[in-house]
Amino acid sequence: MFRKLKRREHKEELATILDQHAAAVIMGGEPADADLIDKYGQTHPELESLMGLTRRLYYTLVPTEPSEEFVEDLRTRLAQIQERPAWRRRPWPSLGYRSTKLPQLVGWALSLAALVLVIFRFTGSLILLFTFLAGRKRRLASA
Repeated sequence: MFRKLKRREHKEELATILDQHAAAVIMGGEPADADLIDKYGQTHPELESLMGLTRRLYYTLVPTEPSEEFVEDLRTRLAQIQERPAWRRRPWPSLGYRSTKLPQLVGWALSLAALVLVIFRFTGSLILLFTFLAGRKRRLASA
């Protein structure tokens, strides 16, 4: 129990340190990596490699923005959708009657076939039972 609590505190402290480091990298300032490593390096030996990873991620992942063409197209489509009546506001085309009803029809057909098979098996079992009882009755009557 005590180890888990210490481990959680350790992870939370490491997350806080890395959060401060990442914020400094993102804001463009030069974070004092050496100071942080000197201060927390003994308790967090993985800190130096994680700080390097933070820097590499920041320089690798370049922020992107949508193109003007995309923004204008999106704005136009949203305006067209807004102009439609509320019950017709679907940004995608409907799938149509056939594609939505076909699985439903297949399901109904399979259910009906299963019901017919169950009825036939039940009826067959009843016929077999009555035949067995009638044969037994005849054998007892003849004996």
